[in-house]
Amino acid sequence: MSSDEFDKEAEREKLREKYADERADRESTQRMSDLLLQGATMTNSHCDRCGDPVFRYEGQAFCPSCQAAEEESAGGNGQPDRRESPDPAETAPESEAAAQAVADEDRTDPVDTGSQPSEVREPEPEPEPEGQPEPARAVESHEPAPGTDSEPSAATGDLSGARDELGRTIATLSRRAADSEDPRRAREFLEAATEAAETLSTLNGR
Repeated sequence: MSSDEFDKEAEREKLREKYADERADRESTQRMSDLLLQGATMTNSHCDRCGDPVFRYEGQAFCPSCQAAEEESAGGNGQPDRRESPDPAETAPESEAAAQAVADEDRTDPVDTGSQPSEVREPEPEPEPEGQPEPARAVESHEPAPGTDSEPSAATGDLSGARDELGRTIATLSRRAADSEDPRRAREFLEAATEAAETLSTLNGR
């Protein structure tokens, strides 16, 4: 092999390594974006093995990059990989189903009223003398105080709008992180998406 052919082969090898590294970075960024959208939180800690950020989901911390590598290795050997670190895509439907079951049970569970009557009869009002107008206070008592009903609905609407806006922000930042060619820029998008996810979690707790 001549020196020119050797140089060309070395250059092609460098390009292959570069493309492989860029592909690995994009796949890692995509995994992190998916985890953020599923409700996981990116911590300030980094993995001792690969240096990528450590994520937390349902109280358990794990490295998505090492987890994906172990899944690929287990898939190649034909053996299932059982780890304590949960997969958010698998555990999220289970937690939602459990929450829905509790909610259905609360709605369907009848309240034992004992000997209380199902209907409370109000005493009949005494007949008013003919020609005497009804007191104005009785009419006023049935009219709602102005502004009392609109305040709770307005506050609820504000919280709902804030949740929707934060959800759109998290999705946008995660997509930008996945599409970014610069790993450092992608990491900044992921950190911003994490802050938005923490804010959304705080609002959902109210």
